[in-house]
Amino acid sequence: MQSLKQTRPIGNQSNSASTSASEDVQSGDLPGAGNPEGRTTPVDILRDDYDGTDPEPKDEGRAMLQLVHDIAPGARLGFHTAFGGLGIFAQGIRDLADGGCTVIVDDVRYNSEPFYQDGPVTNTVDDVVNSKRVTFFSSAGNEGENSYEAPFRSSSESSVINSGWIPHDFDASPGTDTRQAITIRSGGTFQIFSFQWTDPSAQVQGSSGPDTDIDIALVDQNDNIVVESTRSNDVVPVESMEYTNDGDSEATLDLVVEKAPADPEPDSIKYVYTISNDVGGESDAVVEEYDTGGATLYGHSMAEGAMAVAAAPYFNTARYNSGIDSSAILEYFSSKGGLQIHFDQNGDELPAYETREKPDVTGTDFVDNTFFGTDIDIQDPDSFPNFAGTSAAAPNVAAVAALIQQARQDLSPTAVYDRLQSTAVDIRFRQQLDNGSISNDLDPIGDGVDPWSGHGFVRADRAVPSPTGVQITDASVGASSTGSRTLEVTWRKAGTEEVDEFLLEHRFFDGAFVEEARIDAGSTTEFARIIEDLPVGRHTFRISAIRNDSTLATTTTSGVLRTEEVDVFAYPNPFRDQVNLSVTFPKARNGRRNVRVDVFDLLGRRVATPILSQEIGDSESIDLGGRLPESLGSGVYFFRVWNENMTATTRAVRVR
Repeated sequence: MQSLKQTRPIGNQSNSASTSASEDVQSGDLPGAGNPEGRTTPVDILRDDYDGTDPEPKDEGRAMLQLVHDIAPGARLGFHTAFGGLGIFAQGIRDLADGGCTVIVDDVRYNSEPFYQDGPVTNTVDDVVNSKRVTFFSSAGNEGENSYEAPFRSSSESSVINSGWIPHDFDASPGTDTRQAITIRSGGTFQIFSFQWTDPSAQVQGSSGPDTDIDIALVDQNDNIVVESTRSNDVVPVESMEYTNDGDSEATLDLVVEKAPADPEPDSIKYVYTISNDVGGESDAVVEEYDTGGATLYGHSMAEGAMAVAAAPYFNTARYNSGIDSSAILEYFSSKGGLQIHFDQNGDELPAYETREKPDVTGTDFVDNTFFGTDIDIQDPDSFPNFAGTSAAAPNVAAVAALIQQARQDLSPTAVYDRLQSTAVDIRFRQQLDNGSISNDLDPIGDGVDPWSGHGFVRADRAVPSPTGVQITDASVGASSTGSRTLEVTWRKAGTEEVDEFLLEHRFFDGAFVEEARIDAGSTTEFARIIEDLPVGRHTFRISAIRNDSTLATTTTSGVLRTEEVDVFAYPNPFRDQVNLSVTFPKARNGRRNVRVDVFDLLGRRVATPILSQEIGDSESIDLGGRLPESLGSGVYFFRVWNENMTATTRAVRVR
């Protein structure tokens, strides 16, 4: 480990890394003795998963290290396996951080990592970020929205798994259906990777454990159990199972979920499922009914101190595909965020559930390496394999972070994350599947920060500070004397490098950046721009120094426009499915407060309560996407945001 301390290296965690690394060194794809580019310091393997016996591991970690080396060839590299259990995973994070790694990236998730509570690995991530100034990157996952989630609904139907247990009713209507039909094609595999419910996990030091015991099974049409998961849930609220159809024809099985009769109903049950070989032909399996969809990003990828990275294929980025109307098109399988934290470290339920904006950013996948993946000869003329998935996107973004640190060694992890987020370009569409093949139709995911792509596609050319010495300093936003709905943006140019112009972009809360103005740099060093007719709320401005169409430096600055009363504003207006409520209080204050959101029609009838209780700051945007009932048709609706101390209402039009 001593060798890691000599520089500021990048640490990687995956399965294994050293099976055939010597070949990569000779080809220049990894550093080490004999590297033709003179990069002779080898990868420091602190612990590897491969012990020299069969079967040989996949060496996905080695492929990730190749991607890092492509982008940051001068960085020293370290590796520690994440396999062997949560304890080895967490210790590997600490060992890499103790060895001097200032960037760590991983692509591993355990099915026992809690959905609704920060687990042991999450806590380790936050600790090394805060105490050792490590920037941490984790793959978002490759499950898209392959998830079922619902309140546990007790039924009076007979149990199948355990005598006397209470079956879950999948049917949300007054009817009852304790079966969820799933069809698996011949040779196909359906896996419930992690089935959890809203109980705390005793894996967390000092936390209480689950109150409820739940078992799950796949049964045939005669209620014979084909495969089941029946753990005693004393420590963790987790079940997991996998079924492969070895028959000659497709099989339709039913999922059943049962809880112990004396145990309480959990507020929610949720499972994340995986389907193999679902591109280029028939899907391995289909959830035929009650397939709610939902968030599949969970575990340490949700850590407050980490960046979760989504994926977009390089051939669907604006740089390589001029035919797309977006910075990039997200992979159909890139995992969706949106899970809420329900429990604190003691296992006590939080007074208001905590929502974290995940994923944070999107990186590139389907990039070349020497051995991992399959060559896509249609889009890629060379013969090298293409590494797909968020496991490829995460190390690419981590390597960009290392370049940022190299240019600005005093930056904190938060400052590095801010550069990646503030310079990212909005992604507005994702691929979607149609009968197992990628469809020509795209799925819109909205403008601005979203639970699919985060802040958008990482642009290394904008995120990495220029070595020329050009800086944008003293950027600020303040109220303007020219009007009540007006802000003034000011900044200074430092350094001797010539600049042609400054690009000023603006966004409202977490929306997309939109060009506001281009200001000729001239010969001055101080600049100001007044922006008029702005809505009340938080406004962020991105300022970029441009020369010969290249970005030399970028910074962001934010300010809040306030009125004398609590202001609520709905946007976009009119809206179809996605609508946000901005809530801004008259004065800035520390701390957060709980609010409720009710929706009323023109007759004054309450037709929805999309938010029962949510914490907000002094100026915040509330995302109501997916929380409004489908039954709400076109028309005018009134959105009331209130608590015991305030009430504010705004109007918006829904167009269906």
